[in-house]
Amino acid sequence: MGFFDSFAPPIPPQRPRRPRLPPWRGPQRNILPVALPVDVLLIRNETKAVYVNGFDVYPYGFAFTVTTVVHTPGSDAVRRQPVPFPRTANPFAGLSPRGGEPPTPEEIEQAFRVGVRYSDGRACEVEGRGRRSGETRPPEQPLVSLTSGHGSESEWTQGLWVWGIPATGDLELTYRWPAEQARESLVLLDGDLLRDAAAHAVTLWDEPQDEGDGDARG
Repeated sequence: MGFFDSFAPPIPPQRPRRPRLPPWRGPQRNILPVALPVDVLLIRNETKAVYVNGFDVYPYGFAFTVTTVVHTPGSDAVRRQPVPFPRTANPFAGLSPRGGEPPTPEEIEQAFRVGVRYSDGRACEVEGRGRRSGETRPPEQPLVSLTSGHGSESEWTQGLWVWGIPATGDLELTYRWPAEQARESLVLLDGDLLRDAAAHAVTLWDEPQDEGDGDARG
């Protein structure tokens, strides 16, 4: 008899079931999205470059990433002490609470700002990090939310989620970063391309809808 045969098998810990993320807060795992070949350089100066790519379109919205790369001319120094929150490379740092403290008005004003606008005039700026507890009804469209992000002092990749695909017209992605002297500019996204991609996203399996889940074609 082996050593472990004399013991009862371990009982795995019971983990509470995480509530399903509502579709207005992020992509659903039962959908295979359609990837779009969209790569746009937003900002480039002597110290930073910002670009967007990784567009995945779902039936009710789309996800994409904003990547910031930091360049320090003439310096080969390597910082060996990691920072707990890489505010150097994260353009959204001025929008996210740190240590329970809300950002100051100055930080918000100088932070990277991004939002979307439909052709009918409806618009939304990106919301800060975090989910709202107890949400049961879909918000007005569009809604732009931060999702997961990762990086270091020299590079940061941040996911964003846009709830709602316009039923007609194109979509404007507007941005600015005052701290980097980047004035307000926009990227025009082809609405027909978005709608066609949304129609070809594949539902892998059916999942029960939570109360309040609704159509995101606005």
